[in-house]
Amino acid sequence: MGYPTKYTRQNDYVSYQNANPNRPLPATSIHADLNQVALSTAEIVDFLKKSIRSDGAIMNGAVGTDQLDPDLLIAGLAPADAWASGVDYVVQQSVVTNGSLYRCLVAHTSGVFEADLAARKWALVAPLQAGTDGTNGTNGTNGTNGAGYGGTSTTSLTIGTGAKLFITQAGLAYQNGARVRATASAGAVGWLEGVATYSGTTLTITSDKTSGSGTGTAWNFNVVGEPGAGDLSSANNLSDLASKPTAVNNLGIPALLRGYLSGLVLSTAGSSSTFSVAAGVAVDSGNADFISLAASISKTTGAWAVGTGNGALDTGSLANSTWYHVFLVKRPDTGVVDVLISLSATAPTLPANYTLFRRIGSMKTNGSAQWVKFIQVGDEFIWDAPPNDLNGVSVAGGLVFAVSVPPGLSVMARLNFLFQSATGNAAILIHSPLTASQAAISPTGNAIGGVQSVSGTSNAPGNVSVMTNTSQQVRGITNTTGVLFVATVGWTDTRGRMD
Repeated sequence: MGYPTKYTRQNDYVSYQNANPNRPLPATSIHADLNQVALSTAEIVDFLKKSIRSDGAIMNGAVGTDQLDPDLLIAGLAPADAWASGVDYVVQQSVVTNGSLYRCLVAHTSGVFEADLAARKWALVAPLQAGTDGTNGTNGTNGTNGAGYGGTSTTSLTIGTGAKLFITQAGLAYQNGARVRATASAGAVGWLEGVATYSGTTLTITSDKTSGSGTGTAWNFNVVGEPGAGDLSSANNLSDLASKPTAVNNLGIPALLRGYLSGLVLSTAGSSSTFSVAAGVAVDSGNADFISLAASISKTTGAWAVGTGNGALDTGSLANSTWYHVFLVKRPDTGVVDVLISLSATAPTLPANYTLFRRIGSMKTNGSAQWVKFIQVGDEFIWDAPPNDLNGVSVAGGLVFAVSVPPGLSVMARLNFLFQSATGNAAILIHSPLTASQAAISPTGNAIGGVQSVSGTSNAPGNVSVMTNTSQQVRGITNTTGVLFVATVGWTDTRGRMD
């Protein structure tokens, strides 16, 4: 059972009487307080019966081993032998081991004490006090000091790699094959280190690791450990990485710069089978590696072969009046980067061992399988001579039509247009087919050209930027009958930077 409930008086009867001298004390409150006194008294009596007999002595069984002071047990109340393996121990039997007294909790045949203790077969009673240490013996005679490391030199040498011969003290402890660092203390700031040979007063270090520069005129020597795999020096600011591109990839930087592209501008003279790609860098289409083109490269319409001046076509023969997509490609095992063209906007046929690629633009051939001239400025591609994609096509309501931009992807087409109608207050809307079909001037203002009737002929010229679908199409909507002329000025192609 728990401790008895402590009685706490709930009412101040003196204060009540002083405040109400002509009124009797509240019987209900007095009754409640007396009941609480009775409850506490009864619980105290029951509590005492658990530990004290009626004759005033301690109740039989009220005191056990757990209640005894450890000093009583140690002093011999429960004699203890040294613990031993293979002994049948009974409950309450005591043993001494590891400088402490333990009591058996579970009858068992002993095995390994630590295992039995972990299985709760023993309980720690108390650690045993160690005896007084004896008097120390007389110290023996010190031996002769052996050779030490360290050492200095005033040999004038330049910090760098290769064999470095120092004149130093004789009798040092350096063994041939030890790795030693020489730190400049005058004339230079830095150190060099490497495997050393030592004989007499000559210490030769074959330096393979350095920090700092200059010609030292005073040096301090110390033994150093062998560099670990991938060991770097903070003073070299990562210039000692074995492969910087590999380190960049291992750090996951390409994925952090997802879709990154810089430079890599396309150009062609037009009516030519040759095109060029300017130097630049891009993250590959899988965001796993960088592909860097260190210098401008020129390619032809022939079958692909590595190197500038060679062909770029991934497979088949070049076709007339056809779009081709330009890819930067990389061979990871050698790091070689080249350029390739393909009919596919997403899955070019790659040369053997070239596994990384990134689309960097698109071009179109003319009727003689030569490149049509364009100008590229960043993501903007501008036709040198805008092609006419609609030439007086009758429009009565709506029309979906293709424009001269790359297929296989959505781009922002830049269009000039002319809408002619004999009807006054006519309007036209050219918008993206990626959205639901819209209505011209609904809501009011949803139009890009208006027509007023003048002498029976009405013209509404304008320009618009519209996102195409992957089939090069846009949608034209009018509120009346007329004819439409459309010329494509160019297009905006983010080339995967927004993917």
